[in-house]
Amino acid sequence: KGKYLSIPQNFRVNDIQLDNTHLAYKLRGIQISAGNAVSFVALTNIEMKRASLELHNKPQHLFMRNINVMQESSVGPALSMNFDMRKDVRGVFMAKKETLLSLANVHAVNERGQ
Repeated sequence: KGKYLSIPQNFRVNDIQLDNTHLAYKLRGIQISAGNAVSFVALTNIEMKRASLELHNKPQHLFMRNINVMQESSVGPALSMNFDMRKDVRGVFMAKKETLLSLANVHAVNERGQ
């Protein structure tokens, strides 16, 4: 479906600008899967238009600062956080319940500002 990038469980994504308003087809945006027991994810200064931001598998520490995401309502939500607490039989992706979640200045809206 698209390019898949395998990255470490501890990472930062900073200063991203993505504008898909002039493209004819529907795009999803950025998907991040991070769920190791000691994973650290920091997302800062992200601005996306006609794209979505999806987080999967509940990282242990999640920091989000200055996030502005706009997605058309026909495509889906602008921001999706899918925190999966199921136990992995291998014991690799078992997120803990004591997660540090820090959000500041996060805006995720559809084309009508909802």
